[in-house]
Amino acid sequence: MGQTSHIPALCACTRCLNSGSKCEKVVVVVVTTDCEESNKQALTQLHDDAAKEDAPPDLYFLAAMPDVGTRSTLAILYNLRREGEPELRMKLKKLLTEESVRNKDRMAVDRILLLTTPELLDVLKSVDRVVYTIVPEKYRMWLKQSPCKLLLVRLHSPADVTVLVEDLQNAKSVAFTNGVAYCTEPSSKRIRFAAVERNVKLKVSTLKKKADLQAKLQEFHLS
Repeated sequence: MGQTSHIPALCACTRCLNSGSKCEKVVVVVVTTDCEESNKQALTQLHDDAAKEDAPPDLYFLAAMPDVGTRSTLAILYNLRREGEPELRMKLKKLLTEESVRNKDRMAVDRILLLTTPELLDVLKSVDRVVYTIVPEKYRMWLKQSPCKLLLVRLHSPADVTVLVEDLQNAKSVAFTNGVAYCTEPSSKRIRFAAVERNVKLKVSTLKKKADLQAKLQEFHLS
């Protein structure tokens, strides 16, 4: 009786209601968003401005945080809850519902609150390591003699995978330097490369003579 709203957050407390006084409450404003690059930059800027006390007055007390799917890897928590050690599984099933760790791209404050409880964080701190496959199953090699692929993986959830080089034969090692990935093929006695962050200007096919190759090697201090 005496309430002006049926919404719990807008209901007056019992003390104010009984005394007939105006009930004033503190409002905590939180912004949640998925972790696309532009959103991430905006959240970082808000955080930095608040730390430097340069934020606008109306945004100074704003707490900006990404979607829990970004802040915590739900897929890994889901895997621990299902496939972890028996004692760990038992603890996580008491603290987490299966729905709370499903990897859905949505913004949910209640999930953030659940996954940041002190009890859950204490359990997760006791986990030494987690074995989890980041690259989707379709890229897995099933046969030893099947061609390999050189993949570029963006650590997102799910991971964004780009195939840089296909049909690698008996690839043994990969090196990355100056924006270029190099992969060895011992069986064919060659090194294949893929430009990741810069263009490769050298075209070996244009070096027709042995002298041209030697001159280029000396230029790069390789001979």
